Amino acid sequence: MKHRLIKYLLVAFSTICLLCGSVVSYAESPALSLQIKFITESGPVVDSAFKLYHVMTTDGENLIGEFAELNIEKGDLGDSENIGNLAYTLASYVASGVGKPVATASTDALGCAGFGKLTSGIYLVTGSSAYVGDNMYTPKPALIRIIGGSEETVVADVKYTITSNVDTNRTYTVKKVWEDGNDAARPTSVTVQLLQNGEIYDEETLSAENNWSYTWEKLSTSYEWNVVEKDIPANYAVSITLNDSTFTIKNTGAVSSKTNPKSDEKTKENQNLTQVSDEKEPADKDGNLSENDTSTVSGSQAKLPQTGQLWWPVPVLLFAGALLFFIGFITDRLSENDEEK
Repeated sequence: MKHRLIKYLLVAFSTICLLCGSVVSYAESPALSLQIKFITESGPVVDSAFKLYHVMTTDGENLIGEFAELNIEKGDLGDSENIGNLAYTLASYVASGVGKPVATASTDALGCAGFGKLTSGIYLVTGSSAYVGDNMYTPKPALIRIIGGSEETVVADVKYTITSNVDTNRTYTVKKVWEDGNDAARPTSVTVQLLQNGEIYDEETLSAENNWSYTWEKLSTSYEWNVVEKDIPANYAVSITLNDSTFTIKNTGAVSSKTNPKSDEKTKENQNLTQVSDEKEPADKDGNLSENDTSTVSGSQAKLPQTGQLWWPVPVLLFAGALLFFIGFITDRLSENDEEK
C-alpha cells in the first residue's frame, strides 16, 4: 500500500512538472517583432534608415502620445486608400518633429531591417530615400498592426516611388481643400510649411486671394520635401496627400461624422491593417506594390495571428497524466490479485 501511494504521488508530480514546463516555455517565447524588406526591381536597397513610431492603439480607435494632440482625420480604416493617406499625413508631421521613434534600423545586404521587443499597437514605418543605379527610391510610409500573442515575425515589403536622377529639380504645388459645407466659421487663411529633410524651408499663407494654392519651383530632388499645416484650425481635422508633385491639404469640419467614422462592421474596419498574404500583386508603373502586400514568416494567412496565451498543451498533458495514473492503478490491482493467488 505504501509503495502504491508513492507511485501515485510520483505520477501526479510528473504531470504537474509537465504543465509547469509548458507555462515556462510560453513565458520565454520571442517578443513581438517586425521585419522590413526594401527590395526593388533593381535589387535590395542597402543602408536605408527606417524609423518606427507607435502611433495608435491596437483597435485603431485612438492616436496616442504626441499624435493624439493633432487633429488628424483618421477616416475609414477599412479602406486601403485611406490608410495610405493617413500614413502619409502622420509621416508629414513626423518630418516636422512630432513624435519620437521607438526604434530605428538600417537595411542589410539583403535589403532587410528588423525591429524587436515590440508591444501591441499600430505602428508607422518611415524610411529614407536611396539610390539604386540611376534611380532614387523613396519608401512610402506605412501603417502596420502588431498584435499581442503572436510568436511570428511580421514581414512587410516596402512600397516606394521612383525618381530619376536626371531630374535635378522639381516644381511642387500645395492646394488647400475644404470639406465643411462652406461653413461661415472657416478661417480666412492658413499657413503651410515646406520642409526640406525635416527643416522648415519656407512658410506661405493660403487664402481665397491666391485660390488657396501656392507653387515652389526649382526644388532639388536631392532632398525630401514635405508640407504640413502649421496650425490646424479649431474644429477641423487635417489630411495630407501627395499626388505626383501636388500636395493636397484637406480640412474636414470636425462637426461632421467623417472625421472619426464609427463603423458597425468592426471586421471590415480592421481588415486592411491585419490582412496578410503571400500573393504579391504586380507593381504599378511607379514601382508601388499593393496596399496589403505584407506577410508573416510562416506563410499565407487570413490575418495576423491573435493566438493569445498558449493553452493547447494543457488538456493534452492533463489527459497524459490521467492515462499514466490509470495505468499505474491497473498495474497495482493486477499485482494485488497475483499476490492473493
